[in-house]
Amino acid sequence: MDVLDSQGLKLATLEPYNANETDLLVGSLATESLDPGDTPGAISGGGEISIQAALTGETSIGTDLIAGSTASTTALNNGDSITGYVNTLGDHDWFRVQLTAGSRYRFNLNRVSGAIDPLLCLRNSAGSWIAENDDSNNSLNSEILFTAASSGTYYLDAGAYRNGSTGQYRLLVSQLATDQYSANTSTTGAIAVGGSVTSTIDSLGDHD
Repeated sequence: MDVLDSQGLKLATLEPYNANETDLLVGSLATESLDPGDTPGAISGGGEISIQAALTGETSIGTDLIAGSTASTTALNNGDSITGYVNTLGDHDWFRVQLTAGSRYRFNLNRVSGAIDPLLCLRNSAGSWIAENDDSNNSLNSEILFTAASSGTYYLDAGAYRNGSTGQYRLLVSQLATDQYSANTSTTGAIAVGGSVTSTIDSLGDHD
């Protein structure tokens, strides 16, 4: 498989590390193209190729490219993941996300390398605190589950717990299925004697 730049020039040839899957890390999904094809000298044939693409925010520790304020221009969309660094003690990287009122989201900040203990904070369009998480799912990684009350710009603030460590992280944005039934007496769920209902446990801890 070839990686092409915006002019169609080949930047690299990637070979699968697995039988039918290649992971790809590129700097900008807007300016590179993928040309799935046979590896030179390989036997051609049918099958599927799975491509997983991730954005690269910062490529080495010590090079701070992402602002830690509402001045940040680095934006993420649903389904995106990006790697970056807490370069120095106290460094924070802010990422813009556009959220839709009533939609549920999951944001994950995971350690990749280094001593970093990730801390993730969600902020509104003015940069004010909404929610944060340090450790989740019995790990040092951070996770925030959030239902947007209003549509607009929000910020994900990637840093380290108590500003006490550095290292590489990966930030992921996922939109979740809307919870059909609330976990309280205001639920719209109803079931008749002898009847049945089909629904979904949308996330850890969800109750209908």
